[in-house]
Amino acid sequence: YLADLRSATVDSSNVHDLNVQPGMLWDGQAQEGFNFQHNPRTPPMADLPVGQVHEWHVHEQTRHPMHLHVNHYQLQTMGGDDDNGDNFYEPGDWHDTFLERVGTITVRLQTDRFVGNMVVHCHILEHEDEGMMGYFDVVGQEGTRWPGARQLDPSCYMEKSGVGYSLL
Repeated sequence: YLADLRSATVDSSNVHDLNVQPGMLWDGQAQEGFNFQHNPRTPPMADLPVGQVHEWHVHEQTRHPMHLHVNHYQLQTMGGDDDNGDNFYEPGDWHDTFLERVGTITVRLQTDRFVGNMVVHCHILEHEDEGMMGYFDVVGQEGTRWPGARQLDPSCYMEKSGVGYSLL
């Protein structure tokens, strides 16, 4: 279900900058007050349409490792250092947390099927507890799939049948 997005065409409205730092920055705009313990009605950082591919340039990866809930992301570039020595992180890999100190990374993700809140935060517990987090609202029709997945990767499966398990 995770098509290789490296050759996907990304609509320019879905290309953004995320700065993982205190206050979190989305496209250069400060996202103040992301301390959910004290302000449970904090608005989302952005609305992301379901069933589309998104590209993020994620900054501050030298000090604040990014963790994303719900949708995994595919690494595209890693701060110009795509050969990081231990080869744990490589362009094309899928992750939900990035712990390498490389500065800026570029990731792509597809918001597929699920609508609702998608949390992003620094994966250092103390920073997270101090409010270095935010969330996106994935909007649209629940169940919407990105239609380009099958064209990009014919081996990308969409249904649960034939993938190595069965429902009891």
